[in-house]
Amino acid sequence: MPERPKGKGLTLDPAHSVLVVVDVENEFVKPGGKMYPETPKGRERARKFIGRIQKFVQRCRENNLRIIFIDSIRSADAPESRIFGRYQRLLEGTWHSAIIDEIKPLPTEMVVPKRCHDCFVAPLMEKTLEEMAIRPLVDTVIVTGGANGGCAYDAIIGFTQRYYRVVVPVDCTYGSEEGEKFLMQQMADPAYSYITTLADSESIRFEPAAVHMAAMGAH
Repeated sequence: MPERPKGKGLTLDPAHSVLVVVDVENEFVKPGGKMYPETPKGRERARKFIGRIQKFVQRCRENNLRIIFIDSIRSADAPESRIFGRYQRLLEGTWHSAIIDEIKPLPTEMVVPKRCHDCFVAPLMEKTLEEMAIRPLVDTVIVTGGANGGCAYDAIIGFTQRYYRVVVPVDCTYGSEEGEKFLMQQMADPAYSYITTLADSESIRFEPAAVHMAAMGAH
């Protein structure tokens, strides 16, 4: 498996940076969740992820970044279970679909619900970006959460296709080692590397009026 990027000192202007937290819900990273890892190694990865994402979200809050939480929810009659036979999960209004307490959204932070892997299918997503004055070619979107080979990956693709510069702190994504490998390999491809930077969360610094994406291309 490729090593996670250590970063070379990525400096971003907080006024033009946005944190997007994808699907950090009890269902995926807390004991009792239906998709909580089954293996000791997987559970240790989930535990470490919670500590890292909690620290990074707090740092983003201290630097006054705009923050959007993506909350994956399903209804009891969702087609994936009713038609395609997948077990019911992430039921709306339950503990399972709640964002974990460690990074619980503040009243001033936006929560965008979605009912499939792609957050841009949710009508509220584009509207939220417009209302928060988050602009392609101008603002940098920092995508965190999971899964690294699923919903977080879909969010990264969605933002790049709309010409947002994207930073992915790989240590602040969750999922399998295979998913992480897939994410890093895809983002290193020229189809995405020109607009996407992989980083370690500790390497990201926030400075007003900093040159955006100073380390663009360092993977």
